[in-house]
Amino acid sequence: MGSAASSQMTEEKEASMAAAKELLGSKEKCQEVWATVDFNGNGLVSVAEMDKMIGENPDKWDGVFGACIDQNTGKVKQPVLIRAWKRATGKAVSHPHTINEDGSPDGFIHRFEFRVFCRYIILFNDLFDVFDELNGDDRRIDEEEFVAGCAKLFNADDEAELRQAFKNIDSNGGGQILFDEFCHYCISTLNA
Repeated sequence: MGSAASSQMTEEKEASMAAAKELLGSKEKCQEVWATVDFNGNGLVSVAEMDKMIGENPDKWDGVFGACIDQNTGKVKQPVLIRAWKRATGKAVSHPHTINEDGSPDGFIHRFEFRVFCRYIILFNDLFDVFDELNGDDRRIDEEEFVAGCAKLFNADDEAELRQAFKNIDSNGGGQILFDEFCHYCISTLNA
């Protein structure tokens, strides 16, 4: 891949980011997306409904959500949706149908959470693409994949620093970085 390929990718990414900003900055467009996802009008959106909407409307809204479709399988990237749902609601994934202290059921995105949910879908999709580039083919990144991939993707050349970053990300010390750990580290770094 020469500089033309990376330049094209940058232009493509810039166009994608501009479309996402336009969508998320427009109350009308967000309401249009909400109405499409909440097709039954119950005021709640599930991860499954979002999955269905993305799969049926990949090119709508300038393709903002279409980027969430895995080019190899043609299906929506579930780790992206689940991670976005978890972050937007602050709920644990393990018990999606339990009741909160306030009496509202878990497992659904409410209208007030929807724009945040969409933001996280876009963010976690970008992170998933980077993660996927680093991990090879098993949805886990070992230390060697991390060091080699970061050197290639980000022109990082300090191997000791990359190995330390890997250890920081590998929060459970398992020798592999999972998507959840990768996202947590990236979000923490962005917040810092």
